[in-house]
Amino acid sequence: MSPDIGYCSIMDRTDRAPGLRDYKGLGLTDFHVVPHLGNPTMGQAARLIVERYSTELDLRALTDRQSLLVRDGGTTMLQS
Repeated sequence: MSPDIGYCSIMDRTDRAPGLRDYKGLGLTDFHVVPHLGNPTMGQAARLIVERYSTELDLRALTDRQSLLVRDGGTTMLQS
């Protein structure tokens, strides 16, 4: 959703995508989503991203039970 997803690179195994040349995102929002907060496997990486980038980027951290609906210039958090 964000213009760039490079901030989430610590969450991924870059060795599994050797052809990846950039981290350009969809650019649908000005903020940066951090998925998997609290997840047993990915939660630690999500916390590290928040700690590292919270002063530089407008982050929206989401648990696996949350999502964001972006419509008509507004954003609504949904929870299941």
